[in-house]
Amino acid sequence: MSGKRRGFFAEMNYQAQQAEKRKRQQQAAAHRAHLAARRQAERAVKAYQHAQAAARASVAGRKAAEREAARLQVTVLLKPPRELLPRAAAWHLGKGPDRPAVGPSSHLPLR
Repeated sequence: MSGKRRGFFAEMNYQAQQAEKRKRQQQAAAHRAHLAARRQAERAVKAYQHAQAAARASVAGRKAAEREAARLQVTVLLKPPRELLPRAAAWHLGKGPDRPAVGPSSHLPLR
């Protein structure tokens, strides 16, 4: 027999204490495992909700992009950008050697 030699009742008390200690350790381990499982489940739910929100956002974003593309096509048809205009039309809009664009630099005094 290894360890201390005890009397009968002291040994019974010691064995009971050791059993209680093992029981507490097992309960603590089970509790920690339960909490870890709960956190993992909460993370899974949050990940699912995040994925759902991202899917909704991508659908909404795609629809918004389609609306914007349609709007830009109409805008291009109604009012093309200046860089796509011919040189004479650009002059008419204030971009030409004879007709400078109006802006902050046109208000500066000449030296």
